Amino acid sequence: MEKIFDDVLCLTGSVRCGVLISEDAAVLIDAPELPDGKSLLQVLAAYGVRRVERVFLTQHRRAHCGGLFSWPGERPAVCATAQEAKLLAAAGEHWARNGGKYHRYECLPDQFLPFENLMVDHILSDGEAVRWREFTITPIVFGAQSPGDCAYVVDCPSGRAVFCSALAMADGKIHELYSMHTAIANMMGYHSFLGGLPAWRRGMARVLAQQPQLLIPAYGEIEPHAAACLRTLDDRLLSYAEAYDRISAVRWYFPDEFRTGFELPLGIDRESWRCRRAAHPRWLCRIGETTSYLLRAPSGRAILIDAGDAAAIEAAAQMLHCGEITSLDACWITHAHDDHLNAMWLLTQRFDCPVLSSAAVAEVCRNPAAWFLPALPDCNVKLRVVPDGTSWQWEGFTLTAMNLPGQCIAHAGLLAEKDGLRVLLCGDSFAPTGLDDYCAYNRNLPGAGRGYRYCVELLERYGVHQLVNEHQTEPFAYSPDDLAFLKAGMDAREACLQELLPGDIGLGLDSQWLRCFPAEQTVTAGAVLRLSLQVTSHGEHTVRAAARLPWSDARPEVKLETAGHSSGSTEFSTSLCPADGWAHLDVQLPERLHGAFIIPFDCWLDGRYLGTFTHAFVTVV
Repeated sequence: MEKIFDDVLCLTGSVRCGVLISEDAAVLIDAPELPDGKSLLQVLAAYGVRRVERVFLTQHRRAHCGGLFSWPGERPAVCATAQEAKLLAAAGEHWARNGGKYHRYECLPDQFLPFENLMVDHILSDGEAVRWREFTITPIVFGAQSPGDCAYVVDCPSGRAVFCSALAMADGKIHELYSMHTAIANMMGYHSFLGGLPAWRRGMARVLAQQPQLLIPAYGEIEPHAAACLRTLDDRLLSYAEAYDRISAVRWYFPDEFRTGFELPLGIDRESWRCRRAAHPRWLCRIGETTSYLLRAPSGRAILIDAGDAAAIEAAAQMLHCGEITSLDACWITHAHDDHLNAMWLLTQRFDCPVLSSAAVAEVCRNPAAWFLPALPDCNVKLRVVPDGTSWQWEGFTLTAMNLPGQCIAHAGLLAEKDGLRVLLCGDSFAPTGLDDYCAYNRNLPGAGRGYRYCVELLERYGVHQLVNEHQTEPFAYSPDDLAFLKAGMDAREACLQELLPGDIGLGLDSQWLRCFPAEQTVTAGAVLRLSLQVTSHGEHTVRAAARLPWSDARPEVKLETAGHSSGSTEFSTSLCPADGWAHLDVQLPERLHGAFIIPFDCWLDGRYLGTFTHAFVTVV
């Protein structure tokens, strides 16, 4: 416990929890998860609290409300905004359906949603003060990390403090940025990295107007200089937003929506950079308004790039029927998003051709249920792996397979060279205005040798003349000056992040640096269940995790250590997986156990408890 005022304490679990005490009763600001099966009420009893009358939630994520699910006896009354109450009321049903694993283009609910429904007893209105004994509690709704997330201004005889949830940290920092991924007006949440920032600025301005004595964040230290902290954080967030905007592909796809919903509210107004457009070579064409391209040899033989739309498959079949092409020799898959794979079944019916890609893409396509990534297809596709950097001759072309971790961490490119012209079929990984890293949940890793830095290195190494993004009608070309501009833009972004985030910047951008793999599996009753954890290294850290087995009180543990910055794609078994370390738990299942289970993992990073940061889906049959 930390003492804030005479009658205000703080308890830290997965997040910091405010404890407002009057005689032997209390109300809580958030109800964090506690490790080792402890309940909040048990811990509070040691400080003279005999009953908790209300819990005020700042947001819906289980780090903030998970302590309510282990409450002994009747839960206290739960208070939250209407938007958060809606998410909480349907949380269990969300996971029971499929947890949003397939065709996911909205980033909320995310992987941190509670595993059970939670009914909210009192709906709070923005700015509506609630009186409890000698305390006044006033919610200030942000809508920055979630539709109705809020801070609470707490007034008591000893002073005024603001419990600001995960919206700020001491010293002008923020815990992570992937939760700021909320939909911009008239855009999908998928394209809306930092979309919550305009709402965050409006909310923080209202917090500053309250002139609090203390800022009490969910993470890190308590801040005694609230105004200076928030102004510093505002400056840093704006600097990062400008650096992100400068080289973002969103400006190409949604210029008006992005300007209205993001740039103008943040005061970003400048002449936008974009590279030169180019013309298709005669041997390459887009198939209608689909995400498929066709590579055609003078002999009439062809290679299809991606199979996301039935119209593309039917068009290729018609071209074969009419003699415009004489055969379809292969299909190359750039990445495992459904808009590039939805027509795979039709492709196998119309054509007898191999389907090729990189090892990383093949790994995801083979078993999408093993992953928790956006836009996954709900079908398994077996691909023939072409090792990274492999070149081969085809009908007068030199073709080269590339591991291209751009738009998403498992992404491939195909370089086609003919008559001295080198064209990279880059899937969704570049645009004339920059980088397609507008979805943090695609896992665009920062740092040298990975993510877009690695992709730009490939463009330079292979001397790529043109790039083809399948959502665009024309190729485009990056000059050496353009590539230098992109690299300088990434430098500027990472410099901002070093000031903005409290530790290794990859932890603040990558929501799945620690994850269960496979995310979902089916096993037989009485068998040995293997639960595996993967970690992507963003620095030197010690990670510990303990499984909460729904059928047992046992808490089997594993420990992992990361040795520093890495590529995020280490050879494991027979395939290229975006993981640097593995740990395994083998659990003997009871003979008569059957059903579908969620297995949460209590997780610690360098000794700091993260709550149930990751989980596995297991069906026992």
